[in-house]
Amino acid sequence: MISLILTAVYLTFPLMIAGILHMIVVKTNVLPALTKPIHVRLFGANKTWRGLLIMPFFGVIGVYTTLAIYPWQDLLSVRIPSEFPFPVVLGLSLGFAYVLFELPNSFLKRRMGVQPGAPATRYKSVFFMLDHLDSALGCCFVYSFVLSVPVLTILITLAIAPTIHVVVNLVLWAIGVRKAKF
Repeated sequence: MISLILTAVYLTFPLMIAGILHMIVVKTNVLPALTKPIHVRLFGANKTWRGLLIMPFFGVIGVYTTLAIYPWQDLLSVRIPSEFPFPVVLGLSLGFAYVLFELPNSFLKRRMGVQPGAPATRYKSVFFMLDHLDSALGCCFVYSFVLSVPVLTILITLAIAPTIHVVVNLVLWAIGVRKAKF
């Protein structure tokens, strides 16, 4: 069981790293010309072309960073192969999935009249979970096909990913990278 939990944490690292890098880009307004919304009415002003274009790149950085900081991969039930081009393809796929799986949640919030970046007032707990699970769902979708990750590992990853997401958000908020705690 420890191996499954360690594997689940391991699988969240690339998306955690990509998400942190994205928050830094948003905070420092890197590439401002790409901050055009994908579609304001459907997804809101915060889902931009910049995110769609840079998250796959950050996914690659996340995968390579994960490979570098996890020398104890022998303890894991699933490992990311380090032979080129696999980490690049996986990173690009994770980055796209991260962004694409956030769009349905944004779409639902816009239909309910929730302003971009604001918390939902109706179905608050449902949207809180979706906000902290959507990108992990996308990444687990990629992992299930690319790495043949067992269903139990996917379920454990989905169970712990929201907690990791909340903790990372709190740290980013505490150091001034994020505006809101959640």
